[in-house]
Amino acid sequence: MYAERQSLTRPPCAPDGPLIADFEAGFPFSPTADQLSCFADVQRDMVSSERPMDRLVCGDVGFGKTEAAMRAAYRAVSNGRRAAAPLADPAAHRVHGYIMSTMITPCLAPSP
Repeated sequence: MYAERQSLTRPPCAPDGPLIADFEAGFPFSPTADQLSCFADVQRDMVSSERPMDRLVCGDVGFGKTEAAMRAAYRAVSNGRRAAAPLADPAAHRVHGYIMSTMITPCLAPSP
């Protein structure tokens, strides 16, 4: 199964432009050096590779995993792809749903 996955290809996402920079500027916290490294790794996987991303982002509560996921989801959706956020429990679903809807939806809505 893993060998089959390694043989898959997909077109890379378009290079980041001003829309994702505007989206990223909306986050309320300044990222740490480790977070910036994580964000860059995910961005490189999505923009510079033709292989489907196979990356696990892990860390303690409050260390930017949701922000990394939201940046990747925004990049995917802005490139015409789908994004999903599997969550472990209803409380996480409510919190992450609220955060994602307040951050991502306004950025993707068409301008009047």
